[in-house]
Amino acid sequence: MDQADHSIVTPQSIDAVVIAIIARALMVEQWRVVASARLVEDLGADSLNLLEIVLEVNEVFQVELEEEAVAQLREVADLCGLVRETQAALLP
Repeated sequence: MDQADHSIVTPQSIDAVVIAIIARALMVEQWRVVASARLVEDLGADSLNLLEIVLEVNEVFQVELEEEAVAQLREVADLCGLVRETQAALLP
């Protein structure tokens, strides 16, 4: 995201980008990546996939997701929430 994008960031837009990242990394249809979908059990993610997703999220949103919080991720909603919380903590 460039600087101009920060003025239009909404929780929905953050979720949409996170969902797109997950779908691309796991090579699944985007419609399958719903809030309640479990990353491992439902979408087939393994530890390498999760690392790839977190690294891309960090890069796209220019954040550093905390390792302890990442270890607790189970569902798509967990990751979206973590990204929103991390983004909000960076705002003035």
